[in-house]
Amino acid sequence: MFRRIELIGRYDPEEVEELARDLENGLGTPDIVAAIRATPLDYKCGLTGSHLFGPDGNSELLQMNVPRRTIHKNCRFFFTEEGWRRYGRPAVDTCWRKGLRYRVVAVKERSVEVVYRDEFQVAVRTRKKRESSSPEYTG
Repeated sequence: MFRRIELIGRYDPEEVEELARDLENGLGTPDIVAAIRATPLDYKCGLTGSHLFGPDGNSELLQMNVPRRTIHKNCRFFFTEEGWRRYGRPAVDTCWRKGLRYRVVAVKERSVEVVYRDEFQVAVRTRKKRESSSPEYTG
């Protein structure tokens, strides 16, 4: 099982409403104002991969291995089991203590294609769906 941590931010509802009012009074069209008001307040604001929170609660650069070859843009980095024990759990604990909102995304090893692997992290991408080898019956 591979895991990664995604931090979740939240827009201030009062600021969103103030922006919508400013657009109503200014150059904003009704559809833009409606889109602003319909925007979800929660958003994914970052990943804990390049930096994590240290034991003292301060952000610190995580010294993890950098892949020597180019990794595709559609790849995502996850912790291995050892990386989760060493870095992931302490980061979740710090997020919890600081009151930060987060979610842990877990994927099974068999459901992804591993592009890069070291002791603490893997870079994965989704497996391509196999096309059926038998021709479709068209009737």
